[in-house]
Amino acid sequence: MRKSPSPPIILATIDGDPGASSWIPPVTDEEWRRWKKYYECAVKVLFDIFDTAGLIGKITWFLNEVDVRWTHNFPYLLDAILERGDTVGLHSHFGGIFGRPIVSTFKDVLAVCKAGKEELEAYLGGRKIKLHRSGCFRQTATIYEVLKTLGFNVVSDVNPGRKTLDAEGHILDNSTIPLSAVPWRHDVSNWLDYRSTEGWFLHIPVTAEGIDAMTKLTERVIKHNIHIVC
Repeated sequence: MRKSPSPPIILATIDGDPGASSWIPPVTDEEWRRWKKYYECAVKVLFDIFDTAGLIGKITWFLNEVDVRWTHNFPYLLDAILERGDTVGLHSHFGGIFGRPIVSTFKDVLAVCKAGKEELEAYLGGRKIKLHRSGCFRQTATIYEVLKTLGFNVVSDVNPGRKTLDAEGHILDNSTIPLSAVPWRHDVSNWLDYRSTEGWFLHIPVTAEGIDAMTKLTERVIKHNIHIVC
């Protein structure tokens, strides 16, 4: 008798970015209140969706500390994430959006990653952050060299089956990676070798969907009859 195929393993992750690429501080008090409300509501919706799905303590939040400043602006949301038992990683954008110039040298990439890592780790009482995802799935040997230097050993950037442009116009060709690829190990320069079983990094491929908190998420809330108070 033919065995039924095993169900796919899905690792749910969230990128804690600003609500829109046009949001560039400083903003007016009214803009800040509106943006903060939007952010709080989006996270509450996510919490309830995950609760309904039984995913408490099973989500990885890649937090963009440099641009959002979670530890300063949303410590209560970060506390709630930690209380749920979820995992915290770092999400770093290297320019082109959020009003920052593009950075690509080892020195500049190091400064961005180090700043976010140190802020989060200080808030976590010295607990080390080991997981990282680059903004816009950016993949370069320089970035991975920086991440290795800072002690990150789990990354999640490769988007199987897709070929896109990064913020600098460089081609990110992940089209050779099959959707069936499972996490693989690699070093600084062979991140597309999904058959590799050795290396410093564990690479968790990602299939991403951009979600607007007030449209698609709201539709899901209605579908699952979840009550949200924002």
